[in-house]
Amino acid sequence: MAMPGAFRRPIRPSLLPLRVAFMALAICALLLVNKVGTAGSIIFFGVLAVMIIRSPEAAFAAFMVAALGMMSNASLVPKTSIWTIGRLAILFVCFLRFSFDLAVARKSLFEKPAYWALLLFVAAAATCSMISGYYVHIALLKLVSFSVGLSAVLAGAYVLHLRRADMTPWFVALAGTIVINGFLALLLGVGYGRSIMGNLNAGSVFFQGPFYHPNACGPFCGLVIVLLFSIWLFSIHRARWVCLALIPPLLYFVWLSKSRTGVASVVAGFLIVGILALMPAAKRFVRLRLNMSRTGLVIAGAMIAVFAVLVDVGNQGLLSRSFIALINKYDKQAETLESESILSSRRHLIEQGWAGFLERPLTGLGFEVSLDPYFVKNATLFSAPIEKGFLPTAVLEEVGLFGTVPFVLFLVAMMVALWRQRNAPGLAMLITYLIANLGEVSIFAFGGPGLLGWLLVAAGMLVGDGCVITVPPSRQPPRKQPEHSRAEAMHFS
Repeated sequence: MAMPGAFRRPIRPSLLPLRVAFMALAICALLLVNKVGTAGSIIFFGVLAVMIIRSPEAAFAAFMVAALGMMSNASLVPKTSIWTIGRLAILFVCFLRFSFDLAVARKSLFEKPAYWALLLFVAAAATCSMISGYYVHIALLKLVSFSVGLSAVLAGAYVLHLRRADMTPWFVALAGTIVINGFLALLLGVGYGRSIMGNLNAGSVFFQGPFYHPNACGPFCGLVIVLLFSIWLFSIHRARWVCLALIPPLLYFVWLSKSRTGVASVVAGFLIVGILALMPAAKRFVRLRLNMSRTGLVIAGAMIAVFAVLVDVGNQGLLSRSFIALINKYDKQAETLESESILSSRRHLIEQGWAGFLERPLTGLGFEVSLDPYFVKNATLFSAPIEKGFLPTAVLEEVGLFGTVPFVLFLVAMMVALWRQRNAPGLAMLITYLIANLGEVSIFAFGGPGLLGWLLVAAGMLVGDGCVITVPPSRQPPRKQPEHSRAEAMHFS
């Protein structure tokens, strides 16, 4: 006799709005503790330390809070001297935590081909930096930060994958924190400017909102939007409408930031998610879960496009003029898309990077170092910021062909692995982050924006773990019987 309730559907996890809001407010409160000063920073990192010790899930959450704090508007989250050490120390602490968890589970990152490619790139970048001899100590320190930090991110994602942990409510709460901090920055009058280099209002008329710079606000809000859309489209959670509710304010922040990279990230991210929704089933009969039919997605996209055109026509081209003004950005008078205006802020960096590559085509200048006078004047062991505006030329300039090849292998290996797993959210986040780096290179900066960027990619990978369906054996098509087997069967019959 069947047990009562044996045929009931399993209770799906829920993105309960009150729970998400409470978690977002708790993260905000923890970040704002830093306004107390040095004592506040000590409390902040003390709480993170307790979370890291508590469990792998809490450790990953602490890692994300630290990354968000590092990227936050300095008027909301002041960076005291404690942050100078804490932002680097947390990379090593989390790496040790997740490495221990993997060892307990008798697993290792060395099982992953992509990780071997990453180690090959690190070795190549170290060799190139030493051959160059240019600021070798800073190049190697940044390389250690990058390799340890990315190893910690990948190890954390692997641990949570093995534990089948559901971190989705936490990811949505983190998006809620960004929204709250954005409006808080507007309310306090610190939403515009650039809160970096010790100057909380450096010359900029664009919106930085919850982040430290307008060029960080746009791309990272775009990444979070793609993550929320992926959760809404693919996950099994109830109350997924919370994700859709958080997207409009984030789009508003992208628009206010006037970040063309941010706009490109959003547009490309939506297109990539839509394309990946059409992924065919894997050979092992694993297919992607969708909360909206493919036909419905196409119809919804077409309706949005038609609606935008009608609104634009009804308002005498207001939308198209606003879009052209955003793309031109520095030429407000232009009424058409001007290539000179579009490339003006990045052309010098691209040309500089390409010239540097031509001077040292095989080994490059060195990992994350620059010939820029500002870098030469201000570079120290704990702070050596650089600006590279285009990922391909940045990689070629820094590590030459010798380092670029294994870096490309690493990215390809990650994409192939995610494709084989049918992990659409993870693959979409990785590709979107790479696109964002075509306008603002942050992929190596684990003492800054790179940590949050890779953690958002890892978040997509974890969300994707629950977005596939294994077709039951009874519904799988019969395998084609080999010719010799059929001949034997006929012979014995």
